[in-house]
Amino acid sequence: MSTTLFLRTSTNNRSGLPGRLDLLSTRGSGVATAVVNTVASGTEVQWTQTAGGQPLEWVSAPVGVAFTLATTDVITFNVWALENSMNANVGARARLYNQKFNSEVTGGPWNDGVEFNTVSGVMNWTGSPTANVVFEPGDRILLRLFITNVGTMASGFTATLNYNGAIASGDGESFITITPTVTFDDEPSQSGILARFGALPAHNASLVAGFPFAPRHAYVFNTQCLPGSRIIDHGSAGRHATIQNDGRELPDSIPNGVLFLSISDRAEIPDSRFVLPRKAATVVIGCQVSYWKNGGRFFGVVGSTSAGDCYVRMDAPENGAAVANGSWLYGGQNIQFTNLNLSTDCVVAFSAGPRGLDVWKDGAKVTSASTAPSFTAQSDVFRINGASSFANGMIAKYGFFYVYDYQLTPAQLQQVTRAPF
Repeated sequence: MSTTLFLRTSTNNRSGLPGRLDLLSTRGSGVATAVVNTVASGTEVQWTQTAGGQPLEWVSAPVGVAFTLATTDVITFNVWALENSMNANVGARARLYNQKFNSEVTGGPWNDGVEFNTVSGVMNWTGSPTANVVFEPGDRILLRLFITNVGTMASGFTATLNYNGAIASGDGESFITITPTVTFDDEPSQSGILARFGALPAHNASLVAGFPFAPRHAYVFNTQCLPGSRIIDHGSAGRHATIQNDGRELPDSIPNGVLFLSISDRAEIPDSRFVLPRKAATVVIGCQVSYWKNGGRFFGVVGSTSAGDCYVRMDAPENGAAVANGSWLYGGQNIQFTNLNLSTDCVVAFSAGPRGLDVWKDGAKVTSASTAPSFTAQSDVFRINGASSFANGMIAKYGFFYVYDYQLTPAQLQQVTRAPF
């Protein structure tokens, strides 16, 4: 048995990156094209959507059962392509990755070594890893295609990739085949990412301590988080938070999340220095927000000086608008975001550190600023849902809440906002 994945135009495999298309086990509905410019004496140019446009790559759904791509396995590349002149002197090159951490399969790149023709034709070649590569559940196979020189590449020409074809062995039936038989999970719905993880037990036993990327604090909320209860911290620091819900019990019908029933509901950690001891931080939240006040706080601490600030402030419009405007403030710096849709289940992240400040949602960067903050830890209370006054939060469902005492890299932020467990 083996696994064949076709290059498609769709973007069902939620990736959060421009130019990332699907690798699927079914053929497409009709031929699509991607065009790339040649470069004088070039050796590797990634295929683009249009000449000079967005670079393309193709990614699978999440792996369901772990498998090993071994050195004895064969990777077959089947690509339909052409060049607009035989003077272009280009052929095909492929690189394969485990999309987690952008880790390339060793042994590549793999070149076809045959120049394209000026009419569309199939280019078929193979390669093998030079070291075994393990794909764990949740990992994804990622493919990047390039033009490379066959002779000396000349500038001023183009090469065209035909893909998404519907007919077996027909034009545009571009695919890769690997020897192992791979099962894939269904792509999680962006509108149900909290429910995706199933019912978490009262003590969050299904959360793996220290994953992902060793958060300092890691809280998972559930229907058994009652007023005054303590939420177990699965982070490296181990400080529990306390729920304050105006004395009301949470309704049993709320799945996989604690519903803050009013803007005065919150979870608290008494001393923010325990939460934020260093000059950098990342906060990752699985949530769904239904209402906020102008000036309401998503989370954090309002320091006695701006150097101690770490919070997200929500701005107008309010009253449950479909999209949110607000600011991420940290250590005397701030960045504004606009049109951030929090009305359906989503994962958002706010990071601050040497790279500056940035905001991510569901695998995509929303906004960023390059000025590094200067944070000073202070002893004020750190709150989830509210950062200063008790009547200054939101009505929201929080599924999980991570705090890191360092700034995650862009690759880590992309991953954690797609695969938070």
